[in-house]
Amino acid sequence: MTDTTTPAAAARVLAPEDGDRARFFVDDIVVKERRGAFDIWTAEIHAGCEPPMHIHHREDEWLCVIEGRITAFVDGAEIAVGAGSIGFLPRGVAHTYAVDTGVARMIAINSPGGFASMFGDVERAFAGEVPDAPRPQDGAVMGPVFEAYGIEMVGPNPRYA
Repeated sequence: MTDTTTPAAAARVLAPEDGDRARFFVDDIVVKERRGAFDIWTAEIHAGCEPPMHIHHREDEWLCVIEGRITAFVDGAEIAVGAGSIGFLPRGVAHTYAVDTGVARMIAINSPGGFASMFGDVERAFAGEVPDAPRPQDGAVMGPVFEAYGIEMVGPNPRYA
């Protein structure tokens, strides 16, 4: 991955294979950039592997769906986010999403940065093993990892409640 420790990093293009890869249960995550101001990551997300309802206390989140469709659950509302749409999930507001099309692909941005390192920590918490039932609802494992990143689990994903 490109050195991003200097604020004036050189202009560049990141190819699909560039970045740090992690498995979030059955989802494939590629962290493209980590900077103080933001993180950018891509994901191939699967129905049944969505996070529980949670609150980011440190960062805002933008989800740009590039293939498929998701439903964002934000502060009691359900918002359809289809291919080409961008959903904004502000810090301090309970949210999650559910995949409507079996599989979806998205680009996500978190600001400020720091959040994207959580994916590797989750993978290590499960010792690299993907559970057979791939829902990241396990508070015993997810809770401590989420808490380390200022993320509070506040309930189940409404799609599966």
